[in-house]
Amino acid sequence: MRASQEYARNIIDSSLDPIIAVDKERRVIEFNKAAQETFGYRPEEILGRRADVLYADAQESLDIHRTTIEQDRCMQEVMNRRKNGEVFPVFLSASLLRDAQGELVGVMGISRDITERKQAEAELRKYQERLEELVKERTAELWESEERYRTLFDGVPVGLYRSTPAGQSVDVNLALVQMLGYLSREDLLAINWASIYLDPEERVRWKALMEREGVVRDFEVRNRRYDGTVIWVNDTARAVRDEHGQVVYYEGSMEDITERKRAEEELRKYQEHLEELVEERTAELRESEERYRTLFDGVPVGLYRTTPEGQILDVNRAFVQMSGCPDRETLLGLNAASFYVDPEDRVRWQALMEREGVVRDFEVQHRVYDGTIVWNSDTARAVMDEQGQVLYYEGSLED
Repeated sequence: MRASQEYARNIIDSSLDPIIAVDKERRVIEFNKAAQETFGYRPEEILGRRADVLYADAQESLDIHRTTIEQDRCMQEVMNRRKNGEVFPVFLSASLLRDAQGELVGVMGISRDITERKQAEAELRKYQERLEELVKERTAELWESEERYRTLFDGVPVGLYRSTPAGQSVDVNLALVQMLGYLSREDLLAINWASIYLDPEERVRWKALMEREGVVRDFEVRNRRYDGTVIWVNDTARAVRDEHGQVVYYEGSMEDITERKRAEEELRKYQEHLEELVEERTAELRESEERYRTLFDGVPVGLYRTTPEGQILDVNRAFVQMSGCPDRETLLGLNAASFYVDPEDRVRWQALMEREGVVRDFEVQHRVYDGTIVWNSDTARAVMDEQGQVLYYEGSLED
Protein backbone atom coordinates (compact mmCIF):
# COMPACT_ATOMS: atom_id res chain seq x y z
CA MET A 1 0.00 0.00 0.00
CA ARG A 2 2.89 2.38 0.76
CA ALA A 3 4.30 1.63 -2.68
CA SER A 4 0.95 2.29 -4.39
CA GLN A 5 0.50 5.51 -2.46
CA GLU A 6 4.00 6.64 -3.46
CA TYR A 7 3.21 5.76 -7.08
CA ALA A 8 -0.01 7.79 -6.96
CA ARG A 9 1.82 10.68 -5.29
CA ASN A 10 4.48 10.72 -8.04
CA ILE A 11 1.78 10.81 -10.73
CA ILE A 12 -0.07 13.69 -9.07
CA ASP A 13 3.04 15.73 -8.25
CA SER A 14 4.46 15.30 -11.75
CA SER A 15 1.44 17.08 -13.24
CA LEU A 16 2.19 20.59 -14.49
CA ASP A 17 -1.39 21.61 -13.75
CA PRO A 18 -2.93 21.98 -10.28
CA ILE A 19 -4.68 18.80 -9.10
CA ILE A 20 -6.92 19.25 -6.08
CA ALA A 21 -9.13 16.67 -4.38
CA VAL A 22 -11.80 17.34 -1.76
CA ASP A 23 -13.89 15.03 0.39
CA LYS A 24 -17.68 14.97 0.51
CA GLU A 25 -17.67 18.01 2.84
CA ARG A 26 -15.45 19.89 0.35
CA ARG A 27 -12.42 19.76 2.63
CA VAL A 28 -9.12 19.63 0.72
CA ILE A 29 -7.50 16.16 0.92
CA GLU A 30 -5.07 16.42 -2.01
CA PHE A 31 -3.02 19.44 -3.14
CA ASN A 32 -0.20 18.67 -5.58
CA LYS A 33 2.99 20.67 -6.13
CA ALA A 34 1.56 22.56 -9.11
CA ALA A 35 -1.40 23.63 -6.96
CA GLN A 36 0.97 24.82 -4.23
CA GLU A 37 2.91 26.93 -6.75
CA THR A 38 -0.25 28.29 -8.39
CA PHE A 39 -2.23 29.18 -5.26
CA GLY A 40 0.64 29.97 -2.89
CA TYR A 41 -0.47 27.65 -0.09
CA ARG A 42 1.72 25.13 1.69
CA PRO A 43 0.09 21.74 2.32
CA GLU A 44 -0.21 22.36 6.05
CA GLU A 45 -2.03 25.63 5.33
CA ILE A 46 -4.71 24.18 3.02
CA LEU A 47 -5.23 20.47 3.77
CA GLY A 48 -8.39 19.98 5.82
CA ARG A 49 -9.79 23.41 4.94
CA ARG A 50 -12.87 24.04 2.85
CA ALA A 51 -12.09 24.51 -0.83
CA ASP A 52 -14.11 27.77 -0.72
CA VAL A 53 -10.89 29.72 0.00
CA LEU A 54 -9.61 28.76 -3.47
CA TYR A 55 -12.57 30.40 -5.24
CA ALA A 56 -13.40 34.03 -5.85
CA ASP A 57 -17.03 33.10 -5.09
CA ALA A 58 -17.61 30.47 -2.38
CA GLN A 59 -21.03 29.66 -3.87
CA GLU A 60 -19.33 28.64 -7.11
CA SER A 61 -17.28 26.10 -5.16
CA LEU A 62 -20.50 24.58 -3.78
CA ASP A 63 -22.22 24.61 -7.19
CA ILE A 64 -19.32 22.80 -8.88
CA HIS A 65 -19.23 20.20 -6.12
CA ARG A 66 -22.97 19.54 -6.47
CA THR A 67 -22.87 19.42 -10.26
CA THR A 68 -19.99 16.91 -10.24
CA ILE A 69 -21.82 14.63 -7.79
CA GLU A 70 -25.08 14.86 -9.77
CA GLN A 71 -23.54 14.41 -13.23
CA ASP A 72 -20.35 12.40 -12.40
CA ARG A 73 -18.18 15.20 -13.81
CA CYS A 74 -18.07 18.94 -14.39
CA MET A 75 -16.10 21.00 -16.91
CA GLN A 76 -16.36 24.77 -16.84
CA GLU A 77 -14.52 28.05 -16.46
CA VAL A 78 -14.30 29.44 -12.93
CA MET A 79 -12.55 32.25 -11.08
CA ASN A 80 -9.98 31.07 -8.52
CA ARG A 81 -8.26 33.04 -5.77
CA ARG A 82 -4.61 32.79 -4.70
CA LYS A 83 -3.44 33.08 -1.10
CA ASN A 84 -2.42 36.70 -1.73
CA GLY A 85 -5.96 37.53 -2.83
CA GLU A 86 -5.27 37.67 -6.57
CA VAL A 87 -8.21 36.38 -8.65
CA PHE A 88 -7.55 34.53 -11.94
CA PRO A 89 -9.60 32.45 -14.44
CA VAL A 90 -9.13 28.69 -14.94
CA PHE A 91 -10.73 25.89 -16.91
CA LEU A 92 -11.69 23.21 -14.39
CA SER A 93 -12.30 19.53 -15.14
CA ALA A 94 -13.72 17.72 -12.11
CA SER A 95 -14.73 14.08 -11.64
CA LEU A 96 -15.76 11.76 -8.82
CA LEU A 97 -13.52 9.69 -6.57
CA ARG A 98 -14.95 6.37 -5.44
CA ASP A 99 -13.67 3.53 -3.27
CA ALA A 100 -13.55 -0.15 -4.23
CA GLN A 101 -17.22 -0.62 -3.28
CA GLY A 102 -18.28 2.27 -5.51
CA GLU A 103 -18.98 4.54 -2.56
CA LEU A 104 -18.39 8.24 -3.13
CA VAL A 105 -15.17 9.48 -1.51
CA GLY A 106 -15.01 12.99 -2.90
CA VAL A 107 -14.24 15.04 -5.99
CA MET A 108 -10.93 15.51 -7.83
CA GLY A 109 -10.29 18.34 -10.26
CA ILE A 110 -7.52 19.49 -12.58
CA SER A 111 -7.38 23.15 -13.58
CA ARG A 112 -5.61 25.12 -16.29
CA ASP A 113 -4.85 28.84 -15.95
CA ILE A 114 -6.58 30.54 -18.92
CA THR A 115 -5.61 34.12 -18.09
CA GLU A 116 -3.77 34.57 -21.38
CA ARG A 117 -6.66 33.14 -23.38
CA LYS A 118 -9.14 35.40 -21.60
CA GLN A 119 -6.94 38.38 -22.27
CA ALA A 120 -6.74 37.37 -25.92
CA GLU A 121 -10.52 36.97 -26.11
CA ALA A 122 -10.97 40.38 -24.48
CA GLU A 123 -8.57 41.87 -27.00
CA LEU A 124 -10.47 40.16 -29.80
CA ARG A 125 -13.82 41.51 -28.55
CA LYS A 126 -12.39 45.00 -28.34
CA TYR A 127 -10.97 44.60 -31.81
CA GLN A 128 -14.34 43.49 -33.22
CA GLU A 129 -16.21 46.36 -31.57
CA ARG A 130 -13.62 48.84 -32.76
CA LEU A 131 -13.64 47.41 -36.29
CA GLU A 132 -17.43 47.75 -36.57
CA GLU A 133 -17.18 51.40 -35.49
CA LEU A 134 -14.44 52.06 -38.01
CA VAL A 135 -16.45 50.50 -40.86
CA LYS A 136 -19.38 52.80 -40.07
CA GLU A 137 -17.43 55.99 -39.31
CA ARG A 138 -14.21 55.77 -41.31
CA THR A 139 -15.01 54.51 -44.80
CA ALA A 140 -12.50 56.97 -46.23
CA GLU A 141 -9.78 55.57 -43.96
CA LEU A 142 -10.45 51.97 -44.89
CA TRP A 143 -6.93 51.11 -46.08
CA GLU A 144 -5.27 52.58 -43.04
CA SER A 145 -7.77 50.80 -40.81
CA GLU A 146 -7.10 47.51 -42.61
CA GLU A 147 -3.38 47.86 -41.91
CA ARG A 148 -4.04 48.37 -38.21
CA TYR A 149 -6.40 45.41 -38.27
CA ARG A 150 -3.76 43.15 -39.84
CA THR A 151 -1.19 44.10 -37.20
CA LEU A 152 -3.61 43.33 -34.39
CA PHE A 153 -4.99 40.21 -36.12
CA ASP A 154 -1.53 38.69 -36.52
CA GLY A 155 -0.38 39.82 -33.07
CA VAL A 156 -3.06 37.96 -31.09
CA PRO A 157 -1.56 34.74 -29.61
CA VAL A 158 -4.76 32.76 -30.34
CA GLY A 159 -5.57 31.31 -33.74
CA LEU A 160 -8.09 33.53 -35.60
CA TYR A 161 -9.95 32.76 -38.82
CA ARG A 162 -12.70 33.74 -41.18
CA SER A 163 -14.45 31.26 -43.46
CA THR A 164 -17.48 31.11 -45.72
CA PRO A 165 -20.55 28.97 -44.87
CA ALA A 166 -19.25 26.52 -47.48
CA GLY A 167 -15.99 26.15 -45.53
CA GLN A 168 -13.68 28.14 -47.80
CA SER A 169 -10.97 30.05 -45.88
CA VAL A 170 -11.21 33.83 -46.14
CA ASP A 171 -8.52 34.89 -43.70
CA VAL A 172 -6.31 33.38 -40.99
CA ASN A 173 -3.70 34.85 -38.67
CA LEU A 174 -0.14 33.65 -38.20
CA ALA A 175 -0.91 32.00 -34.86
CA LEU A 176 -3.41 29.68 -36.56
CA VAL A 177 -0.96 28.91 -39.39
CA GLN A 178 1.61 27.85 -36.79
CA MET A 179 -0.95 25.92 -34.70
CA LEU A 180 -2.01 23.82 -37.69
CA GLY A 181 1.57 23.44 -38.95
CA TYR A 182 1.12 24.93 -42.44
CA LEU A 183 4.07 26.39 -44.29
CA SER A 184 2.37 29.70 -45.07
CA ARG A 185 -0.85 31.64 -44.77
CA GLU A 186 -1.55 30.98 -48.45
CA ASP A 187 -1.34 27.21 -47.98
CA LEU A 188 -3.91 27.34 -45.19
CA LEU A 189 -6.20 29.68 -47.16
CA ALA A 190 -6.25 27.12 -49.98
CA ILE A 191 -7.95 24.42 -47.91
CA ASN A 192 -11.59 23.83 -47.01
CA TRP A 193 -12.20 23.76 -43.25
CA ALA A 194 -13.99 20.43 -43.47
CA SER A 195 -10.67 18.78 -44.43
CA ILE A 196 -8.98 19.47 -41.07
CA TYR A 197 -11.62 17.63 -39.01
CA LEU A 198 -10.51 14.17 -37.92
CA ASP A 199 -14.16 13.10 -37.73
CA PRO A 200 -16.33 14.56 -40.56
CA GLU A 201 -19.40 14.21 -38.32
CA GLU A 202 -17.92 16.81 -35.97
CA ARG A 203 -17.95 19.35 -38.83
CA VAL A 204 -21.60 18.53 -39.50
CA ARG A 205 -22.42 19.03 -35.82
CA TRP A 206 -20.48 22.34 -35.71
CA LYS A 207 -22.31 23.60 -38.82
CA ALA A 208 -25.74 22.60 -37.46
CA LEU A 209 -25.03 24.39 -34.18
CA MET A 210 -23.90 27.52 -36.02
CA GLU A 211 -26.96 27.54 -38.29
CA ARG A 212 -29.31 27.03 -35.35
CA GLU A 213 -27.84 29.53 -32.88
CA GLY A 214 -25.56 31.79 -34.91
CA VAL A 215 -22.72 31.15 -32.47
CA VAL A 216 -20.52 28.25 -31.33
CA ARG A 217 -18.83 28.44 -27.94
CA ASP A 218 -16.02 26.24 -26.61
CA PHE A 219 -16.50 23.53 -29.22
CA GLU A 220 -13.83 20.93 -28.42
CA VAL A 221 -12.81 18.90 -31.45
CA ARG A 222 -9.87 16.97 -32.90
CA ASN A 223 -8.18 18.60 -35.91
CA ARG A 224 -5.55 17.20 -38.27
CA ARG A 225 -2.40 19.29 -38.74
CA TYR A 226 -0.54 19.62 -42.04
CA ASP A 227 1.88 16.79 -41.10
CA GLY A 228 -1.00 14.47 -40.18
CA THR A 229 -0.65 14.71 -36.40
CA VAL A 230 -3.84 15.23 -34.42
CA ILE A 231 -4.46 18.01 -31.90
CA TRP A 232 -7.39 19.00 -29.72
CA VAL A 233 -8.69 22.56 -30.21
CA ASN A 234 -11.28 24.73 -28.51
CA ASP A 235 -13.24 26.54 -31.23
CA THR A 236 -15.41 29.62 -30.57
CA ALA A 237 -17.04 31.38 -33.52
CA ARG A 238 -19.98 33.50 -34.65
CA ALA A 239 -21.85 34.22 -37.85
CA VAL A 240 -21.38 37.71 -39.33
CA ARG A 241 -24.42 38.81 -41.34
CA ASP A 242 -25.19 41.59 -43.78
CA GLU A 243 -28.00 44.11 -43.41
CA HIS A 244 -30.43 41.59 -44.91
CA GLY A 245 -29.57 38.93 -42.35
CA GLN A 246 -27.61 36.76 -44.75
CA VAL A 247 -24.41 35.13 -43.46
CA VAL A 248 -21.37 36.81 -44.98
CA TYR A 249 -18.78 34.68 -43.19
CA TYR A 250 -17.95 32.94 -39.93
CA GLU A 251 -15.22 34.35 -37.75
CA GLY A 252 -13.75 32.69 -34.71
CA SER A 253 -10.81 31.75 -32.56
CA MET A 254 -9.04 28.45 -31.95
CA GLU A 255 -6.97 27.45 -28.94
CA ASP A 256 -4.76 24.35 -28.81
CA ILE A 257 -5.93 22.34 -25.75
CA THR A 258 -4.00 19.15 -26.54
CA GLU A 259 -1.95 19.35 -23.33
CA ARG A 260 -5.07 19.86 -21.24
CA LYS A 261 -6.73 16.86 -22.89
CA ARG A 262 -3.60 14.80 -22.31
CA ALA A 263 -3.62 15.75 -18.64
CA GLU A 264 -7.30 14.80 -18.36
CA GLU A 265 -6.52 11.44 -19.95
CA GLU A 266 -3.62 10.89 -17.55
CA LEU A 267 -5.94 11.72 -14.64
CA ARG A 268 -8.52 9.25 -15.95
CA LYS A 269 -5.86 6.52 -16.28
CA TYR A 270 -4.60 7.33 -12.79
CA GLN A 271 -8.11 6.98 -11.38
CA GLU A 272 -8.60 3.65 -13.16
CA HIS A 273 -5.23 2.43 -11.88
CA LEU A 274 -6.11 3.58 -8.37
CA GLU A 275 -9.38 1.65 -8.53
CA GLU A 276 -7.47 -1.45 -9.62
CA LEU A 277 -5.06 -1.05 -6.72
CA VAL A 278 -7.93 -0.67 -4.28
CA GLU A 279 -9.48 -3.88 -5.59
CA GLU A 280 -6.15 -5.72 -5.31
CA ARG A 281 -5.66 -4.59 -1.74
CA THR A 282 -9.21 -5.40 -0.56
CA ALA A 283 -8.38 -9.07 0.03
CA GLU A 284 -5.21 -8.12 1.91
CA LEU A 285 -7.16 -5.70 4.09
CA ARG A 286 -9.71 -8.40 4.94
CA GLU A 287 -6.89 -10.76 5.93
CA SER A 288 -5.31 -8.01 8.06
CA GLU A 289 -8.66 -7.39 9.76
CA GLU A 290 -8.97 -11.08 10.55
CA ARG A 291 -5.50 -11.11 12.14
CA TYR A 292 -6.41 -8.03 14.19
CA ARG A 293 -9.65 -9.65 15.39
CA THR A 294 -7.80 -12.84 16.36
CA LEU A 295 -5.26 -10.84 18.38
CA PHE A 296 -7.97 -8.60 19.87
CA ASP A 297 -10.04 -11.56 21.06
CA GLY A 298 -6.98 -13.50 22.26
CA VAL A 299 -5.87 -10.93 24.86
CA PRO A 300 -6.83 -12.19 28.38
CA VAL A 301 -7.76 -8.66 29.52
CA GLY A 302 -11.08 -7.04 28.69
CA LEU A 303 -10.67 -4.56 25.81
CA TYR A 304 -13.29 -2.06 24.66
CA ARG A 305 -14.08 0.98 22.54
CA THR A 306 -16.88 3.47 23.31
CA THR A 307 -18.12 6.80 21.99
CA PRO A 308 -17.71 9.91 24.21
CA GLU A 309 -21.41 9.41 25.08
CA GLY A 310 -20.70 5.90 26.34
CA GLN A 311 -22.14 3.86 23.45
CA ILE A 312 -20.17 0.58 23.24
CA LEU A 313 -18.56 0.21 19.78
CA ASP A 314 -16.47 -2.96 20.20
CA VAL A 315 -15.35 -5.43 22.88
CA ASN A 316 -13.18 -8.53 22.91
CA ARG A 317 -14.08 -12.02 24.12
CA ALA A 318 -12.53 -11.47 27.58
CA PHE A 319 -14.69 -8.36 28.12
CA VAL A 320 -17.84 -10.33 27.20
CA GLN A 321 -16.93 -12.98 29.78
CA MET A 322 -16.20 -10.36 32.48
CA SER A 323 -19.55 -8.65 31.84
CA GLY A 324 -21.51 -11.87 32.11
CA CYS A 325 -23.41 -11.03 28.90
CA PRO A 326 -24.40 -13.98 26.69
CA ASP A 327 -22.67 -12.54 23.58
CA ARG A 328 -20.91 -9.52 22.04
CA GLU A 329 -24.07 -8.35 20.25
CA THR A 330 -25.89 -7.88 23.57
CA LEU A 331 -23.06 -5.65 24.83
CA LEU A 332 -22.99 -3.53 21.67
CA GLY A 333 -26.54 -2.43 22.42
CA LEU A 334 -25.63 -1.10 25.90
CA ASN A 335 -24.13 2.12 27.29
CA ALA A 336 -21.02 1.98 29.47
CA ALA A 337 -22.72 4.15 32.13
CA SER A 338 -25.19 1.31 32.85
CA PHE A 339 -22.39 -0.81 34.41
CA TYR A 340 -21.49 1.71 37.14
CA VAL A 341 -22.86 0.91 40.61
CA ASP A 342 -22.44 4.56 41.60
CA PRO A 343 -23.33 7.00 38.74
CA GLU A 344 -20.99 9.59 40.32
CA ASP A 345 -18.05 7.31 39.49
CA ARG A 346 -18.95 7.57 35.79
CA VAL A 347 -19.13 11.37 36.08
CA ARG A 348 -15.70 11.40 37.76
CA TRP A 349 -14.25 9.05 35.10
CA GLN A 350 -15.61 11.25 32.30
CA ALA A 351 -14.27 14.46 33.86
CA LEU A 352 -10.81 12.92 34.25
CA MET A 353 -10.82 11.74 30.61
CA GLU A 354 -11.93 15.15 29.27
CA ARG A 355 -9.28 16.95 31.34
CA GLU A 356 -6.26 14.71 30.71
CA GLY A 357 -7.23 12.55 27.73
CA VAL A 358 -6.27 9.42 29.67
CA VAL A 359 -7.44 7.43 32.70
CA ARG A 360 -5.03 5.06 34.50
CA ASP A 361 -5.85 2.32 37.02
CA PHE A 362 -9.29 3.78 37.80
CA GLU A 363 -10.70 1.38 40.41
CA VAL A 364 -14.48 1.23 40.36
CA GLN A 365 -17.41 -1.04 41.21
CA HIS A 366 -19.32 -2.42 38.22
CA ARG A 367 -22.56 -4.39 38.12
CA VAL A 368 -22.35 -7.29 35.67
CA TYR A 369 -25.18 -8.69 33.56
CA ASP A 370 -26.70 -10.90 36.33
CA GLY A 371 -26.55 -8.11 38.92
CA THR A 372 -23.36 -9.23 40.68
CA ILE A 373 -21.09 -6.39 41.83
CA VAL A 374 -17.35 -6.65 41.06
CA TRP A 375 -14.30 -4.42 41.41
CA ASN A 376 -12.52 -3.51 38.17
CA SER A 377 -9.40 -1.53 37.30
CA ASP A 378 -10.01 0.63 34.19
CA THR A 379 -7.26 2.15 32.00
CA ALA A 380 -8.28 4.09 28.87
CA ARG A 381 -7.32 6.88 26.48
CA ALA A 382 -9.06 9.25 24.05
CA VAL A 383 -8.38 8.69 20.32
CA MET A 384 -8.62 11.97 18.36
CA ASP A 385 -8.69 13.06 14.72
CA GLU A 386 -6.36 15.58 13.06
CA GLN A 387 -8.47 18.48 14.33
CA GLY A 388 -8.26 17.29 17.94
CA GLN A 389 -11.85 16.05 18.08
CA VAL A 390 -12.46 12.85 20.08
CA LEU A 391 -13.33 9.91 17.81
CA TYR A 392 -13.73 7.32 20.56
CA TYR A 393 -12.32 6.04 23.86
CA GLU A 394 -10.40 2.74 23.97
CA GLY A 395 -9.27 0.95 27.07
CA SER A 396 -8.74 -2.23 29.07
CA LEU A 397 -10.63 -3.59 32.08
CA GLU A 398 -9.12 -5.95 34.65
CA ASP A 399 -11.04 -7.75 37.41
